[in-house]
Amino acid sequence: MKTDPNLSRSGGEPPRRVAAAVMDREPAKYRMLPVWFFIGIILILYGVMIFFEGIYDLSHPTGTVLEQLHPAIWWGILMTVVGLIFTAKNRHPV
Repeated sequence: MKTDPNLSRSGGEPPRRVAAAVMDREPAKYRMLPVWFFIGIILILYGVMIFFEGIYDLSHPTGTVLEQLHPAIWWGILMTVVGLIFTAKNRHPV
């Protein structure tokens, strides 16, 4: 706290102390994003990478079991859609 000499009383009393008004500040206008927003971004990135790997496997088959179902393409699409849902629902927290 600061001492303000202009606020001293007559009669030799010590000056009053002036406290800073800490509670007068406005609250911050931003909020933290939930972790699900960032998980959604990661799911989108992984889904896109897996999808394009599945597209690449169409021209360069690996010879795995159930290759004709193209699981990398479906899994990539699913991860991307789930990531978009997570990101959209958690973009602006309530």
